[in-house]
Amino acid sequence: MIIGNGMMAHAFYDTPHEDLVIFASGVSNSKETKFTEYQRELDLLQATIKKYPEKKLLYFSTASIYDQTKSTSAYVQFKLKVEQLIQTTCQHYLVFRVGNVFAHTGNPANMLNYFKASLQTQQKINLQKKTQRVMIDIDDLVLFVMQQANLQDNQVLDCYYPYKYEVGQIYLALSAALQKEPQYQLSNQTAYYPQPIPEYLKGFFIIKDAEVYLNQTIKKYL
Repeated sequence: MIIGNGMMAHAFYDTPHEDLVIFASGVSNSKETKFTEYQRELDLLQATIKKYPEKKLLYFSTASIYDQTKSTSAYVQFKLKVEQLIQTTCQHYLVFRVGNVFAHTGNPANMLNYFKASLQTQQKINLQKKTQRVMIDIDDLVLFVMQQANLQDNQVLDCYYPYKYEVGQIYLALSAALQKEPQYQLSNQTAYYPQPIPEYLKGFFIIKDAEVYLNQTIKKYL
């Protein structure tokens, strides 16, 4: 059972999910502030849990929970609330704290799309100095989630490539792939992920070179 019809939901269509509830619906913009958008996701989630109590629920939270500069944002606060709800009401569940997902998507709030649009229009953007982000190829996300669905139960798991990229590194890699002159200015604000990267993520990925993984993933979704 797949709940949703967006990028994340479509990515799981060809997976064996009959005994699972893959909840891939809800707020996708981390800058969303409208209460109604979050309430809509919460209502659908609660109805889904009630309708399929015997199935294992797979829910996508966010790795931004670890970002101290975003701890008070509506998006992060909502995700923490939902994580707690799932852990106290579901018989079987897995929660995935996902990094920035690289995929073919029309979502303008997606980091890759935002950088790509700014480069194509040669719009100057602000990059925060030393700010870190974690990311993952949507295909690797699907493989990791389905692997863990068979191995784990009632766990909260991180889900991203095991390397903390600086945002400038991602932006410059994309500008090189597009052969566009980078247009940016640096600010002194920093944001980083203080938590250690889990060993299970280091063991999952075949590509061990972080720069190679970034460049290959960017070229895949140009």
